[in-house]
Amino acid sequence: MIRIGLDAMGGDRAPVVPVTGAVEAARELPESCEIQLVGRKPAVEEALARFEVPEGRIRVIDASETIGMGEKPLQAIRGKRKSSIRVGLERLKAGDTDAFISAGNTGAVMAGSALLLGLHQGVERPAIGALFPTATKPVLVLDAGANIDCKPRELRGFAHIGAVYARDVLGRHSPSVGLLNIGEEEEKGNEAVRETYALLKSDQQLNFVGNVEGTDILRGELDVVVCDGFVGNVLLKFYETVAHLFAGFLEREIEPELLQTPGMGRVFKILDYSEYGGAPLLGVKGVAIICHGSSPARAIKNAIFVAVQAVKVHLSQHIRRGSRMKRPIAQLVGTGRYTPAKVLDNAYFESILDTSDEWIRERSGIRERRIAEKHETLAFMGAASCRQVLDDAGLTPLDVDGIVLGTASPDRLLPSTACDIQAELEAHNAAAFDVAAACSGFLYSLSVAEGMIASGTAENVLVVGGDRLSTIADYTDRTTAVLFGDGAGATLVQPATNSERGILSTYLKTDGRLAELLYRPGGGGNRPPDEEMLKDGSYFIRMAGREVFKNAVRSMADACNQALQLAGLSGAEVDVLIPHQANIRIIEATAKHAHVPMDKVYVNVDRYGNTSAASIPIALDECVREGRIKEGSLVLFVAFGGGFTWASVLVRW
Repeated sequence: MIRIGLDAMGGDRAPVVPVTGAVEAARELPESCEIQLVGRKPAVEEALARFEVPEGRIRVIDASETIGMGEKPLQAIRGKRKSSIRVGLERLKAGDTDAFISAGNTGAVMAGSALLLGLHQGVERPAIGALFPTATKPVLVLDAGANIDCKPRELRGFAHIGAVYARDVLGRHSPSVGLLNIGEEEEKGNEAVRETYALLKSDQQLNFVGNVEGTDILRGELDVVVCDGFVGNVLLKFYETVAHLFAGFLEREIEPELLQTPGMGRVFKILDYSEYGGAPLLGVKGVAIICHGSSPARAIKNAIFVAVQAVKVHLSQHIRRGSRMKRPIAQLVGTGRYTPAKVLDNAYFESILDTSDEWIRERSGIRERRIAEKHETLAFMGAASCRQVLDDAGLTPLDVDGIVLGTASPDRLLPSTACDIQAELEAHNAAAFDVAAACSGFLYSLSVAEGMIASGTAENVLVVGGDRLSTIADYTDRTTAVLFGDGAGATLVQPATNSERGILSTYLKTDGRLAELLYRPGGGGNRPPDEEMLKDGSYFIRMAGREVFKNAVRSMADACNQALQLAGLSGAEVDVLIPHQANIRIIEATAKHAHVPMDKVYVNVDRYGNTSAASIPIALDECVREGRIKEGSLVLFVAFGGGFTWASVLVRW
């Protein structure tokens, strides 16, 4: 059963016209369709009594209030909870109806849809899509009045949702998309239009044909035309007036017998906007159709047909998928690392703890680790890594507009160490902040940077993973002291330049119930530093080794599976797996679960130990410089850390 809600109180001649249109539609629609008339029940039933209504095909839903055309939209929607528009939209949200149509206050329908239904993820603003008659086929123009001022990325969003509508409702295979401008040349238009042109041209998911002019719409060679709501609404009103003027001219000047010919009938049908029904409000979570206040019954009937088709093809779900920015959104460019010169091998720990080189290697795979000297702060190591990345990318620090540092051992709590890295680099144009996700911090930071690229906040984001765990390791505890080392690594995240290379999927997960498996009890605001903290060891890292191992294997396996599934790929297709370098046994177990042979797994835990958030970017830099990662390589990063956190990122290099 498809249920279409219709605002029976919307329009200049309500409820008579909406009810008439509903009855005409019910007579032609299959029995599997129900029309729900939403409005003042006595008035609606009185209008309905004039017709012989097919049994069980039309139902009246009482809504005792109406929103007038002159009322303020948002105020009316919030204040008139029993209005026909609000009741209809609430029923749509609750799943009691599958689509809602109104010829009432357009602003109220738009405001109510955004407020009550919400927008699909990735949609910044909804758009009204109006069908324009042309020489061959109707052309969808959006926005037709919902948004007066639009940013370039919002116009790109209109292009995506318009293409989905053209494909699924209008039946256009690979719909062509044009950007309305004052000329076809790339350099034409204002700054916003030129920037939009660049976005659409680089978008591999759109069949973008370039700039188009108003005359191109009439030719009917396009499927979707994108413009802001101011231009679109002016264009819409002009078209409607011209069509009406032309139809009137024909009726006055053409001989009556000629007007009755099939050819003239087709001309009048093309010029009659009521043939196209209403205009969909695209981008909201549901099917909402807006009609003219002066719509005749025929327009209401056709709007119902449009709504039924939209429900049949699951339009809202397709727009939900289509509105999400498809990966790759961002790509990784350049790598860098810094590891201190000072080496502590297992013999050192044999001399101070009850342990042995054999015991350490057997349980962790570690034979040595790097330890930072006093001057090798985290900011120092992070900045050194970033300089290598910038050299690789051919950029200067002033080109950087974001620095994201994943760390569990900042140089100080205030300000963030990322701020100190920014100062070291003299990257004065960059926003800088830390991400605290322990050993998963680098992958969490990559995801944050990808989001900055997707939102348009930044174009060159340095992502750093670094830690000085030697400063918070308890050198009297043989179970943890032997594990940790110091270092930093980095890469640069930029907008993807093609549909093949870049971040294909990300997966982030946390289970705070496992926090005390791997944590520092003291040193924060809950327990500020004091003398007792150093005595009882609560300042240092504590770890429940057996439980950490078990949960690490489980979480890393989960992260690998999720990243591959999200990208639609398998472990057999991975060229290089770079896991967090915590423990060789965890690494081997992760590779087994991911179905990646160990010869494709990069391991350097034996030389560096566990460097926390630095372990993956250090390994990445080594892989690139050794030639193990080449252009086109499929690389899977996976990590776990205190929190309990785990994460994965799949990248086409």
